[in-house]
Amino acid sequence: MSFKNQGILKRIILIKTVVLFALFLPVNTMALEVYSFVTNGCDFETGLVVNTDEENVFILNTEGMLKKVKRGEIELILVYNIHNNPIKSLDLINDAEDYLREVKIDDTELTQFVGWPIKFFEDLIVFFDIQGKLHLVDIKKISYFSYPQKINKSGKKP
Repeated sequence: MSFKNQGILKRIILIKTVVLFALFLPVNTMALEVYSFVTNGCDFETGLVVNTDEENVFILNTEGMLKKVKRGEIELILVYNIHNNPIKSLDLINDAEDYLREVKIDDTELTQFVGWPIKFFEDLIVFFDIQGKLHLVDIKKISYFSYPQKINKSGKKP
């Protein structure tokens, strides 16, 4: 087995271990769905899917950087539901901000945030915001949905 394949195997075992530990966490938290894509060149990207097009899947990886994986090169997709945020910081310099959305919710708190839509259900959207929080939003309660007016490169709204 080559060193590259051993490295991939170690990463898969590490991710499976993290998932097993996540299973023992309290049930009252919302799980984050993280994807790992393995390409036919044995490259490996793990993170949140923030956009797709006909040719590519765009991932906010665990280092907080936007990565592009060509759809035709994907050999294997692994899906993990974890409770802890795997992304410790964000790098908005490399076009990750292109897929950000500013969202305002018509609720009692008048919630607003800037984040990426990462999961869609029937009438619900799950967003991952630039502070690392998850938002489960009813589509009918969205009062504003657009590109953010201005984002500085530190990942915080001015």
